[in-house]
Amino acid sequence: MNLNDLSIFINIYETGSLNQSAKALGYAQSNISARLQAIEREMGVQLFSRKYTGVVPTVNGREFYRFATATLTNLKALQANMHPTKKSVLISELLLDWDIHYKKRVDIGNDDIDICKSSDIFTRLREKEFDKIFCYQALTNLTNYRVQSNKIVASYLSLEEPGSQEELPLIVSKDKSCPFRKKSLIDYPSSKQIIELDSFKNIMNLVEQGSGFALLPEWMGQTKNFKRFNDQIIGIPFYFYEKL
Repeated sequence: MNLNDLSIFINIYETGSLNQSAKALGYAQSNISARLQAIEREMGVQLFSRKYTGVVPTVNGREFYRFATATLTNLKALQANMHPTKKSVLISELLLDWDIHYKKRVDIGNDDIDICKSSDIFTRLREKEFDKIFCYQALTNLTNYRVQSNKIVASYLSLEEPGSQEELPLIVSKDKSCPFRKKSLIDYPSSKQIIELDSFKNIMNLVEQGSGFALLPEWMGQTKNFKRFNDQIIGIPFYFYEKL
């Protein structure tokens, strides 16, 4: 008998039907029936009376149900009190690159990393709780998290020498919530041509081809020997939240 058997038993008990349990758990009914019979053999008692309308728990079945529910409840409580080394991380593509380059607070080989767009941050937070969150938004409704703020040092970069970029297209992220996009459109509201791409990797590739200029982190420009468009240095703020 294993923990999965306890979950199967509880489902049978609460539905009163092998067929319904099989559908709910995604098993064939014959497999559900076989697992129940294996539990009964191991316990040496009958846990359910079989009826045409389903199954009805015996006295022993009711006692075993109390045991099964208590066991799984205690297991969940134990898991909640454990401190696993593997952390769940919510982060954007660019902030992951920044952390790898500067801080290394994300364990690439061990952590469960969820990379998402800035516009999807709030949706993901409603779906799941994370141990670490890197985002550009100030999250005011989080509890039991410590928060640190920082800035990405960025500038407008291209492959060309300063001055020649005026004729190049402005390249921005498609993500409407991306602060690099927002700042670019504020600084260049009358750009004749704007190219929207779905990742900073693609933006970098296009800039490297000499096909446009973009607001990018300084460290990215240094690795590619990009040229600055002007002397403007821009700080893009972001936040790091870590569960206490």
